[in-house]
Amino acid sequence: MPRRVPQYAELEAEYQTLWSSMEIRADRLSAITATARRIIAARDRYQMIAASSGVPWHVVGVIHAMECGLRFDRHLHNGDPLTRRTVQVPAGRPATGNGPFTFEDSACDALAMKRLDAVEHWDIPRIAYELERYNGWGYRLYHPEVASPYLWSGTRHYTRGKYVADGQWSATAVSGQSGAMAILKRISELDLSVVLDAPEPDPAAEFVRTPEVAEGGPATMLHSSTGNTSVMVGGGAGVPQVGMAASDAAARSTTMKEFLVALLAHPMFWTGLLTVAGTVYIWLERRRKLIVHGV
Repeated sequence: MPRRVPQYAELEAEYQTLWSSMEIRADRLSAITATARRIIAARDRYQMIAASSGVPWHVVGVIHAMECGLRFDRHLHNGDPLTRRTVQVPAGRPATGNGPFTFEDSACDALAMKRLDAVEHWDIPRIAYELERYNGWGYRLYHPEVASPYLWSGTRHYTRGKYVADGQWSATAVSGQSGAMAILKRISELDLSVVLDAPEPDPAAEFVRTPEVAEGGPATMLHSSTGNTSVMVGGGAGVPQVGMAASDAAARSTTMKEFLVALLAHPMFWTGLLTVAGTVYIWLERRRKLIVHGV
């Protein structure tokens, strides 16, 4: 009896639990970090593919690491050379043209073939599901006792057992490849623009009735006079954004000059700074109205 391919809803909670409890092994951290840094360094190329496919650039980068070893002269489908159509499964891709192909065109073909361009919300469970589906369901269907090394190699979720060739299983072989979810974790830690686990936005949450402001002024400037909830200067979004930008800049710099250049170039720094400035302005305007008009 053929085994049934699992649906996303069946695995969503499992993926979230595995992600939340994932620990990268100390002896694999250096290699995983190096891969993550190489993906971040090539972000501009991945963003071109993301713009065409709708697949987040960091997901494209992780697939590139898993399938091609981050080589840009290979097909994203399976790592075959771009000089001609793919030979290994899936063979004959891209379906049009005979090569050589550009990495970007081939990558978009691979993502469309796997229907990743149809995914609308890329939270952690969905990323894990699509990555496992991209690699194939062999582990889950035939060796469910082994967490797929394609996702979890290099973490404490995976110990041993892998396919050493198509259809050839070894219970003792250990994957030396860094797992996709471990790489993704390090990308998110090194590049703070990559926000994972973000819930789908609730439009109704954008507008919240603001309580009256006390005569003495709000201690933390939590609420504005515009009718919308604003940001706490002392502990809300603005200051942490500036702090995260500074941390990210520090991680990328070796001198004070490099740090300042990286900080000023970081979009989160300006977002946080403008958020704080806007909040202070709103509070001062509210105080002015109280003093001048008594309202």
